[in-house]
Amino acid sequence: MAKRKYVGIAIGIIIAIIVIGIAAYLATSHRPSSARSSSSTQIASSVTIRIGGATAPMYQINYWIHVLEHKYPNITIVYDAVGSGKGIAGFLEGIYDIALHDPPMPTKQWEEAYKEYGPLLECPDVGGAVVIIYNIPHFHGIINLTGPLIAEIFMGKIRNWCSREILQYNPGLEKVCKESGNNIPIRPVVRREASGTTFIFVTYLTLVSPEFRSIMESQYKQRGALAFFLPDWQSIWVKYAHNPAYGLSAKGNFGIASMVKTTPGAIGYVEWSYAIFNNLITARIMNRDGNFVAPTYDNIEAAFKNAAKILEQSHFNPLSDLWKEKTYEKILNPPGPNSYPIIFFSHLTIKLHYENLAKAIGIYRFLSIVWAIHNHYVKGYIPVPVTIREMCLNAMRSHMTVNGVPITHYVGSG
Repeated sequence: MAKRKYVGIAIGIIIAIIVIGIAAYLATSHRPSSARSSSSTQIASSVTIRIGGATAPMYQINYWIHVLEHKYPNITIVYDAVGSGKGIAGFLEGIYDIALHDPPMPTKQWEEAYKEYGPLLECPDVGGAVVIIYNIPHFHGIINLTGPLIAEIFMGKIRNWCSREILQYNPGLEKVCKESGNNIPIRPVVRREASGTTFIFVTYLTLVSPEFRSIMESQYKQRGALAFFLPDWQSIWVKYAHNPAYGLSAKGNFGIASMVKTTPGAIGYVEWSYAIFNNLITARIMNRDGNFVAPTYDNIEAAFKNAAKILEQSHFNPLSDLWKEKTYEKILNPPGPNSYPIIFFSHLTIKLHYENLAKAIGIYRFLSIVWAIHNHYVKGYIPVPVTIREMCLNAMRSHMTVNGVPITHYVGSG
């Protein structure tokens, strides 16, 4: 009897243990998702991030997308190269998670976005340059141009490649001019649509030509920021050339390059990486130190190093309205014997407060690659100086939240 009694107790204990185990399992498996969700589950969630905007950084952005999707197969990036203006508009409409734009976001749009989304992070993603291309019949050399000369050409004041103002810097052009009867008409080619490349080019001209600046200030009063993205070239040309057909227009870098190639005497401006990938001949431009410099990697990198010092001295803040602070003007035409003058940062803007954890992590992962200290850059682009990238990374880590929780709670310091 005693033996049976002990067997019964043992069986009872075993049954109790099993019941307790089942109860614990059921309690855990039926716990509300909000109580048991973990960052690892969310990180593994598939998510699509939409980027829209500037075409200038296209080759570099596509490289970074490839790197991200290889490292994080659950994150998909869709990049619409629709131009800076449409990228900003799409961001405001909620179509794009990241707005990509050459100059900073204009103050009006920045304030609209801030009102809609709360705090914003606006940072450079890559450095680039605007270059001058030309087509002078029977001339195969490299043209030297000064900033004021370029402004006078695009205002219609200088309308002949054989003018003394141009020949004084280009004696090698004299032979071709004599053979042509000293008459090689200039045909400026400009962008037909609103363009960040145009904005940078036009802003540069306002810095080197008081007269051009006066013209653009007048247009800005009438049309706002759009005047710099898409100037009223007709009114500028008519003032001096007395001919509304003086200049030509084309869509995109491709359009300008094609028109310059097929139009004798043409001159135009395109983004540096586009010129490199398409083997376009570019002019040397006189910099602030009085030297004619070509848009080579070394000269553009030298310009950005000097520009970074200027931004640091002016207390660059990626959480502020960069347009209002005119960071794009501060870096143009920087000092330095080898600095190429027409440089720009492409920028991106994101909101900092999210409800969707997977999306926030996807954006964080992508931008961590963009601003990585040791990064690879495609030919035709210059790295954003390390000090600026560190500011951007630290600002994102410190201020990005998901439902009030810091993003670092989910991703750590990586």
